[in-house]
Amino acid sequence: LRSWLRLVRLAAPAFAAMTVTLIPAADIALGKEPTACAPLVVATPAVDYAILGELGVGINDSVEEANDKRSTEYERQQQLALDYSAAGYTAAWAERPFFFAESWVRENRAKYQRSFEVNQEGETQLAVSIPIDRALRDLFVQARSEITEAFCRSAGCAPEDAADIDSSPVWVPDFASIPARDLHITVCIPSFWRRCGDEASRVAYNEAVAEALALASGCHDCFAVEVDRIALGRDGSLLALFRTVGPQYSSDEKVSSQVSFDASEIDETLLCDRASALRDPMTALRADILEVFLQRGLARCQRAPIEQKPDHLVHQATILKTVGGSAHGYIHCSLARLASSPEYTHKQVDLAEVQRVVRRCSARLAGRRMYVRGFKLTEMTGVGLGGNKNPFDRAIWEREVLLRSAQPPAPPA
Repeated sequence: LRSWLRLVRLAAPAFAAMTVTLIPAADIALGKEPTACAPLVVATPAVDYAILGELGVGINDSVEEANDKRSTEYERQQQLALDYSAAGYTAAWAERPFFFAESWVRENRAKYQRSFEVNQEGETQLAVSIPIDRALRDLFVQARSEITEAFCRSAGCAPEDAADIDSSPVWVPDFASIPARDLHITVCIPSFWRRCGDEASRVAYNEAVAEALALASGCHDCFAVEVDRIALGRDGSLLALFRTVGPQYSSDEKVSSQVSFDASEIDETLLCDRASALRDPMTALRADILEVFLQRGLARCQRAPIEQKPDHLVHQATILKTVGGSAHGYIHCSLARLASSPEYTHKQVDLAEVQRVVRRCSARLAGRRMYVRGFKLTEMTGVGLGGNKNPFDRAIWEREVLLRSAQPPAPPA
């Protein structure tokens, strides 16, 4: 943290000297093409994303490099989950209290339910999210249903009886699954949970964030993401994990492929788009969003100077909050939270069997693609369906930010 603060202070004079072309948020929201699109930051090379490099964001990673990082982290966490289902879960079950186990489970379920609630009534949080398109979300809902059913039946519980917080052998509460219409990819969290009594100040801050997002996004083209796998984490998080798909092959691009082929006989675009040498579109977009937030002071907590806050609050209060434990971050869609730990179940679950169903769904969905045209910035309340994990339901303010190219390219003939 001290190193990061020092970099901010050192870079502050340079940030002040930068010139930026603003693109009106209203034009972006209406899908209008910007008349001019100057570089986001006009600065000397010495200042170019220096802070982001120190934070570990792979700002210059190619599609191949970024996907390698993502896949490595996906594999690591999946292996932890598989090891837990094979041996760790049984050991954890054996450590449950012998006496008063039922009341112990009910107390833990009540705590689990509170974790989906807003700590203080009236608090809100900003979230930047990519809605999942209809075709893909229908497939995700089907996979979620299959996995949830396997989870219930492995403990001898009918899925329709699993919502009872008091007596169901395993517990699948409604609030732990985000409704199909609200499934999304999390891009970033610009603010922590906060209460603002001044309506004008709250809206002004939101509009400033929207303008910054439009600025950061206005020079980026639409791009595609591809399902890498469906994963059930050790903590019960059921996720759809993505990788990016690079631009199609061009003569200026260095093709990187593990497959030996004769370019005169095989279409190179089929081999290079997942391992493109061009810059990763999701990382580039996140980097520009981070840069604009840092430059305009929007990443700082609004309640007090950043130096006066504890380290963990600073982390939560800034856009630098990570997903998946790294600054590079997951590209993920949360499908459900299964309360699979022994502290939440009255009967032992066959997690190994559940993981087999997860792998079957993963094999079916891997490679499915979605075209990213833009984002939604919402001020979420956390009181809708899905609780504090759902940025859309019962949101009190929202803006849509579109990327530069409004329409996807025509499909190949």
